[in-house]
Amino acid sequence: MHDSTYVKKLTDILVQLKAITPEMNKQLEENFAQSSHERFDDFLLDQGLVSKEDILKALSILYQVPYMDVDGYFFDSFLLQKFPEDFLMRNAIIPYEQDENILLVVAADPSDQELLVKIGAHVSYDIRFNVGIHTDIINMVRMYYDKSLTEPVSYVKEAQIEALDNLPVRQEEQDQEEFVDQEIDQFVESETPEERKEIDERAHNAEKKK
Repeated sequence: MHDSTYVKKLTDILVQLKAITPEMNKQLEENFAQSSHERFDDFLLDQGLVSKEDILKALSILYQVPYMDVDGYFFDSFLLQKFPEDFLMRNAIIPYEQDENILLVVAADPSDQELLVKIGAHVSYDIRFNVGIHTDIINMVRMYYDKSLTEPVSYVKEAQIEALDNLPVRQEEQDQEEFVDQEIDQFVESETPEERKEIDERAHNAEKKK
C-alpha cells in the first residue's frame, strides 16, 4: 500500500504539471486514505480526476525513468516466456524490448532495489527500467498467459472440428468413386460378345475420323 509520503510526493508533482489544483492536493490525499484502494495511481484513475498520461508523467518524474503505457502494447512472447507468470505478477513488471544485451522492463516501482537481483535470477541481461501503471502491467501479464494457455487448445479443437466436418465429404466422395467403378465393372460384365464387338467397331471408326 502506498504511504502518505509517496502520495504527497506524487500529488505535488501533479500540481507542478497542472494536472490538479493545489486545492485538490490535500483533498485527494484525504480521500485516498479513506478509500479501499491500496495504490494511489489506481485510486486516481478510478476517480477520473487525472488522466493516465498525467499520472505516467508524474511517475516518470518521481522515479526518474521514462514512462510507458503498456495497455494494448503487443509484447514479445519470447521475452515473457523467460519469466514465470507469478514472478511477473508478484513484482508488477513486464519485459517489453531487448536491445543486444539490454533488456527493457516496465515496472510499477522501479525504485525497488531488489528487482535487479530478482530479475537476474532468470536472465543475464543488463536491465533498464521504465515505469508503468501497476494495474495495466498486471492486466497485460495476465492477458498474455491466459492467451498462451487457451490458444493451443482452441487450435486443436478447430483442427479436430475441421477434420470431422471434412470426413463425411471425403467418405462420400470415396463411396461415389467406388460406386462408379462397380457400375462400370457390372456394365462390362453384362455385355454380350456381339455388343462388345459393336462397341469396339464404333470406337475404331471414331478413331479413323480423327
